[in-house]
Amino acid sequence: MTMKWNKISPFMVLVIFIAMSLFSTALAAGEKTVRSTGYVSFYQNNGSLSNDIGLEITTIVDGKELKKQLNFNKGTTVSDYRIEAEPGDREFVVRHNFDPSQSKYRNEERFRVTVKESMVTYISFRRQGISYNEDKLLTVTNSTYKYFVRATVGTHPLPAEENVNAIAQYVDALQDNDWGTRHAALKALRRFSPVLGPQTIALLQAMAREDVSFFVRTEATELLEAQNPKHLSKPLFIQTFFDSSDTGSSYAWYQGQFMGRDPEGYFIAPNDENFLWSSINWSDIAVFEGFWKGTRKVIVPPDFDAILDCAWRGGINNAAYGLILGKDKSDFYSFGISRNGGAIVNRWSGSNITATPIPWKQDAATTIAERDFSRIVVAKHGNTYTFTVNGVPIGTFTDAQMLPVQVIGLIAGNRQKAVFKRIIVDAYKIR
Repeated sequence: MTMKWNKISPFMVLVIFIAMSLFSTALAAGEKTVRSTGYVSFYQNNGSLSNDIGLEITTIVDGKELKKQLNFNKGTTVSDYRIEAEPGDREFVVRHNFDPSQSKYRNEERFRVTVKESMVTYISFRRQGISYNEDKLLTVTNSTYKYFVRATVGTHPLPAEENVNAIAQYVDALQDNDWGTRHAALKALRRFSPVLGPQTIALLQAMAREDVSFFVRTEATELLEAQNPKHLSKPLFIQTFFDSSDTGSSYAWYQGQFMGRDPEGYFIAPNDENFLWSSINWSDIAVFEGFWKGTRKVIVPPDFDAILDCAWRGGINNAAYGLILGKDKSDFYSFGISRNGGAIVNRWSGSNITATPIPWKQDAATTIAERDFSRIVVAKHGNTYTFTVNGVPIGTFTDAQMLPVQVIGLIAGNRQKAVFKRIIVDAYKIR
């Protein structure tokens, strides 16, 4: 049997062509629908201020700015504003600090981040107070308040949709340098409440006690309480200079001409051979029991541990900077270290040194020089003080006059620059 082929008319050719075109279009549309995508989160906290940071976010493609997007988080403490992006390296311009008189933003920053499929990468913003014109505790509504907007980029992308199978990713992200990434990971862990190992519990305990971010400390605390309240151990007081949301914020600390210009903490830079210092009375220390839930005064016990994390930032490397404990601005002990490894304890009366209970020592030289931030620990037990730097014992002395400790503060002197990251006061630990 012979098969015969009929000729195809021009009309049928046209119909087939149109059908194939429509199929191709539908297929392309389907490919666009299922294309891979990721996200970038512009994470920010509003702190304890009534006005928000306010970000103008612009995506950069081939060197050109695309449509601008505005992010305002007024009325919230933390916002997670996400922009969809295709996987790969992506660039953004973020403008903030809008000047109504000039109708433009004062500050502009560029960020290049790697976007991963179905994941969110965090760029986190915070407001850090840098200056006041009075040496006392001020309210957040004071018009003289000035601040920097600080930003960090996370290195641990998290699932765009919280996933119970991603517990290991959330745990890894707890050590990210970016506060927003840590905060988001903690929120996910708290939602799923998995059984956590002893190493993770230990990390959470450290975060709840002394993470530089108030929000991270709060989330870590709540996660530990959900796991087992026995795991939780809070200090009597913590003051960081990370952002304006923290306990007492930076509002309680004088920040004048030579202070307050470092992303990691409270900055002091004397411009002559004299020292500069800042302090706060115990009676002024307020500890937040919960955000916007009120405050309580700290009752300082006779015995306690005072902890300070600090770093040298330049200038003379053999002058002391560190912690002060005493009665008032004219009667105190200073516990100082230097970049070249020295450590010393002086008794001050006004601007004069009246005694040196622990003379200059180089015992902690290696531990100070080898790291950025050093940790000073002063343990007070009765009228005995023990001075330790980075775990190295410097010395012990007895205060025969039993100076009452009513002021805690910071000191730096002799044309150097130092930054102070965190102060913790805790109950005395038997050693």
